[in-house]
Amino acid sequence: MASLYKQPKSKFWWVKFRDPKTNTIKRQSTRLLVADSGQTRKARAVCSDLTTTELSHASTSNLKHEEWDAWVMPFLEQRYQSKDNSRIRYISAWRVVRLFLTQHKIERPRQLTRAHGLSYSGWRTKAEHGKRAATAVTARFEMTLLGLVMSEAVIRGFALTNPFYRLHLPKPRSKVRPEFTEAQLDGIQAAIEHEPECHRDFLRVSFALGRYHGLRIRETWLNPTEAVQFLPPDAKHPKERGLIYLVQKGNKRSVKSLDLRLFEMFKEMHTKQATETYPKVGQPSGIWAKFLTKLRPKLNLPDNCSFHSLRVGVASRLARGNVSQRKAMIYLSHASSTIHEAYVRWSPEDVSECHDVL
Repeated sequence: MASLYKQPKSKFWWVKFRDPKTNTIKRQSTRLLVADSGQTRKARAVCSDLTTTELSHASTSNLKHEEWDAWVMPFLEQRYQSKDNSRIRYISAWRVVRLFLTQHKIERPRQLTRAHGLSYSGWRTKAEHGKRAATAVTARFEMTLLGLVMSEAVIRGFALTNPFYRLHLPKPRSKVRPEFTEAQLDGIQAAIEHEPECHRDFLRVSFALGRYHGLRIRETWLNPTEAVQFLPPDAKHPKERGLIYLVQKGNKRSVKSLDLRLFEMFKEMHTKQATETYPKVGQPSGIWAKFLTKLRPKLNLPDNCSFHSLRVGVASRLARGNVSQRKAMIYLSHASSTIHEAYVRWSPEDVSECHDVL
């Protein structure tokens, strides 16, 4: 690529470029003054034109190593090699981004412009590209990934700048997940037993771990013989108890006391020497979404409820039970009080005691 530079003892801008006819590097004066801002702009335009000429004459084989398929997937594999969940998520998102690049005939990083970044959200939130329309939150995440890839492209010399730098896209408002009532929770638990056998174990176990431990859906799949330890009675604890070892969001490891309501379920798994809480299913969140949609009219479930509403319920019940915020954050593995507060739902009855004080 052509580059502009200052030559010692010269008042003009100089340009370095590859001559497409001889395929050799050349350096020559632009005869445009460094001290003149107008002529400096013209010098940059000359440099840009020379770069365009280089690219138009470059053979496809010379630029093959810059194409997306040649380096992006290995880059993501290497960057997230120790974070399985992140690697799977980013690679899945990249496949959709790659479809956008293909449809817009963007073969390599240097062809990507800021206008492409501004148009991505509109493209992604419509079902006109062979994929299901995504939410604005998903589109923003995929654009963040493309910005990360472009930063790496700049480092590798595949692009001059990152057009996604400081794009300042508005952050979509996240959905406020509702809390299930006790009657709704009991209704969901009863309905699970009438589901097809292929999904029943998944729904039963994930629901129990979500309801009583507030686990995220991907955290409910684990090896029970390794993740759950049963402790014998002692002077301080006269009954048998259990500990559950978890690998949670951000690859954080934690250990918590096993809820007694899950005791028998995990005891049975230990007896069977099970190596997984349930057989892996294709799209766990999708299965739960369809299941709750089916139950919505019967149990009067909120429109925007999801499996994550179980986590909201745990955070809210801990707050109503006057568990300290710090302990509740540790129990739910929340990184900050701001995140934790977003999960707590207060009803009018919860704060009615304020009238007595006032």
